[in-house]
Amino acid sequence: MAVTTKDIARECGVSLTTVQRALHGNGRISEKTKQAILTKAKELHYEPNLTARTLTLGRSRMLGVIIPFLDNVYYAEICNSMTREAVRHGYILNILVHGDDKSLEAQMLKLLENYNVDGIVMNPINKGEELQRLLHVNGRQKFCLLALDEAEEAGVCGIGIDERAAGYESAKNVLSFGYQKIYFVAPTYYDKDGRENPGHHSRYEGVKKACAEANILPLCITGDDYPEQIAEVMKKNTGGKPAFLCSGAPFAVKVIQRLFGSGMEPGREYGMMTFDKVPEMASSSNIRLAYLDNNVDRIGKLAADTIIGLCEGQNVPERINIPFTIVNGNSL
Repeated sequence: MAVTTKDIARECGVSLTTVQRALHGNGRISEKTKQAILTKAKELHYEPNLTARTLTLGRSRMLGVIIPFLDNVYYAEICNSMTREAVRHGYILNILVHGDDKSLEAQMLKLLENYNVDGIVMNPINKGEELQRLLHVNGRQKFCLLALDEAEEAGVCGIGIDERAAGYESAKNVLSFGYQKIYFVAPTYYDKDGRENPGHHSRYEGVKKACAEANILPLCITGDDYPEQIAEVMKKNTGGKPAFLCSGAPFAVKVIQRLFGSGMEPGREYGMMTFDKVPEMASSSNIRLAYLDNNVDRIGKLAADTIIGLCEGQNVPERINIPFTIVNGNSL
């Protein structure tokens, strides 16, 4: 039979209210009494009943996270960082992956609503009126919400780097190496409905601004066949090395792998820079890729702190910008 808070109260010789305060970290209670109760709860192998806790406290201390991919280093690192910070505050995460499927994202929002999560961190693929419909009922927002990166149409607090500034500084960095041909590589620049991805779009706006200052016209490569498009660019290239600025480390990895097959390496036949920290596989063969470090660990930590703050009634800024860092290697 499962151990209850009443059992702990009886064993410790204290009231049920005192046990609740010790377990949930609220209310006035001495540290000595709190530790005695927590020790006894551990000895008795007490497991909290989440449904009962939600009814008692009005909160589940569960957070939902909805992201497009988990096999992307960026999102994986953010989730790891969020999890560590959330657990430290006594919350748990329910992480869901929609794979850029709008209908699946809508189902996940409904599922998390049924789970009575306290708040949701998401990078929405739905936009505009449809997104507003999913997030609101009778004009009121359903959840405490935090958007990763840019999500202007979500109408909620967002956290991430300044994407336009990141695109601008990255392009300036590439240009400083003397390149006259720059390609911005963003396979998922458009969603299935042909709408622009806000993050990629903002980065490209920054790239175009930097290139305009240098009287250079950048080109944007999109679509799932981007490695083949780039191979064709290299095949037709005459005079001057082109540089590829990839809006994501996985894109850079695939380009490098494709061009390796034709005997071409970054830094020799072409230049390469990417956003996000570069995975180990991209740093083989003595290649150290230049990249823009998004400081994703800090984004994840602040995302957890911010959504928990919202859930607990704190005021938060409309936008939280995280500083980025450019790290150069030998790929430019």
